[in-house]
Amino acid sequence: MNNYKKFYDDISFWYQQNKIAFPWQNHNDPFYAFVAGCCAQQTQIIRVIEIWTKLIKSFPTIAKVANASNAELLKTWDNAGYPKRVINMKKAAQIIMTQHSGNIPSNFEQLKELPGIGDYTAAVILSFGHKQDVPTIDINFMRILGRYFFGKDVIDKNDMNNLLKKLNKKDTFHFWNPAIMDFGSLVCNSNPKCEKCILNKKCTSYTKNLLPKKERNKTRYIGSNRFFRGKVLSILRKSQKNKIEITQLKEKIDDYKINQTKYKEIISKLENDELISIKNNYIYLGNYKEK
Repeated sequence: MNNYKKFYDDISFWYQQNKIAFPWQNHNDPFYAFVAGCCAQQTQIIRVIEIWTKLIKSFPTIAKVANASNAELLKTWDNAGYPKRVINMKKAAQIIMTQHSGNIPSNFEQLKELPGIGDYTAAVILSFGHKQDVPTIDINFMRILGRYFFGKDVIDKNDMNNLLKKLNKKDTFHFWNPAIMDFGSLVCNSNPKCEKCILNKKCTSYTKNLLPKKERNKTRYIGSNRFFRGKVLSILRKSQKNKIEITQLKEKIDDYKINQTKYKEIISKLENDELISIKNNYIYLGNYKEK
């Protein structure tokens, strides 16, 4: 197996030259990390910073998030993708206000009881918000360590835990978490820049030509359910008072050749997710009860 010190030294050198400044990283504020963790799910770090900045500016405290309307949050979230995350963030904020006196928990299990918060988001909050020495294991951790040490993109839990124990002897996860995030975003991503990678001479995947072949994504975004969900929300955000008559919305969506059954399914799911509400032949952005 490759040398752990070599891996550490190379990543450390690269990170010092290329690190991305996380605006929540050097603040002793669990709320900043809470928002970052909610934004970071399935999202590249550069995009996370953009979304995070907008949310913090509009809702600078946990109480502001808890008391915001769904429509206000969705308008700030804009077209960032997976908008249910911001609704879950609000629900989590409400529980924090009512059950934790406005204090974001510093306990892993308590965090995971909150809506929309899984292992990764909880780790982000604990690491960046409460300065606890825990790894924020996401696809970047799995991919980089898997490629370098094992020659594969996915490694099992035992192998991952063994690696983390050895890496942590070199430095704390206050170094590893942002370094791996940055390296995974800029270099060792789904389409890795191997020829320019500082790790390539010792990387198992690269030296043994074990990198998976890049397959074309056969799933078309245009015409997908996610595409139409985004279109509906975009229309509502741009509409006067964030509402539109049901028939007018259907006419706008019809430009994309959606059938009636699929349209009804999408509207129903958006309503169930509390991203829209329907009242008196109108569709509203967010929750009608908050109007």
